[in-house]
Amino acid sequence: MTKRPEFGSALILAGGQSSRMGFDKQFLSFDGERLVNHLVQQLRPHFADILLVTNKAQEHDIPGIRLIQDIYPGKGPLAGIHAGLSHSQSQYLFVIACDMPYLSPEYLRYQKQQLLKAEVDILTNQDEERFIYPFHSFYSLALLDSLEAHLLQDNLKVQRFVRQAKHRMIPRAIWSQFPNTAHLFLNLNTPEDVQAYLEMR
Repeated sequence: MTKRPEFGSALILAGGQSSRMGFDKQFLSFDGERLVNHLVQQLRPHFADILLVTNKAQEHDIPGIRLIQDIYPGKGPLAGIHAGLSHSQSQYLFVIACDMPYLSPEYLRYQKQQLLKAEVDILTNQDEERFIYPFHSFYSLALLDSLEAHLLQDNLKVQRFVRQAKHRMIPRAIWSQFPNTAHLFLNLNTPEDVQAYLEMR
């Protein structure tokens, strides 16, 4: 059996209720382009295999990506990560959400370097108050069984799952030094978030 490469697959999470936005966030558009399409273009130079986990595959037409669905529907981001890992072509899966406009290539390269040194199953990000930013992060195939157990038991909190896994947190003091990280973990959850994003572009 051929060993999978360490890196190569990236997952965009495009699920969720979007209740605070008032419409489905996976269809957010700016200047006539869907944000999810923009994310794909940002990811292409860094990942050969791009996955979009969505419950509305028929409404996406993005060449060169794979559309997948949750194996455990209705169970939030953990289910999306589980689905992504189930289809990943690499040992580590990069995970980002469909409402996150920013990607830092320089920080991404640093994350890959650190992951190979750290020997952990999750490499993620933390602020000075120890809050975890679980996206723009890497997850290992080794997590599949643990993820499935959490989903079957309805233990669905991402932060709790991360803390229980073999993980490494990169603190703000480090990640904030890289270019394009000032708003790296911005999520567009509300119309107010969208307005703020438009003003900072």
